[in-house]
Amino acid sequence: MKDFNLYLITDSKRDVIQDVKIAIENGVKIIQLRDKVNKKETILETAKQLRELTKESNTILIINDHIDIAKEVKLDGVHLGQDDTP
Repeated sequence: MKDFNLYLITDSKRDVIQDVKIAIENGVKIIQLRDKVNKKETILETAKQLRELTKESNTILIINDHIDIAKEVKLDGVHLGQDDTP
């Protein structure tokens, strides 16, 4: 049997920090911060908090759409859809 990694895509309608804590405790190795509703300042703060959690557990953290936040917070990657960024 091949090894595999569990992957979580966050839901901004839930408690993202708590969901990520639980996910990491249960073996998730990749987190995707997806937030299509909150202001950029809120997303940045969430990313900073998640970076601390994921750094401690050696979990990969990527973000949807926000290349600038990924650079500022030193995230592991960015998910871009076909129409997100030229």
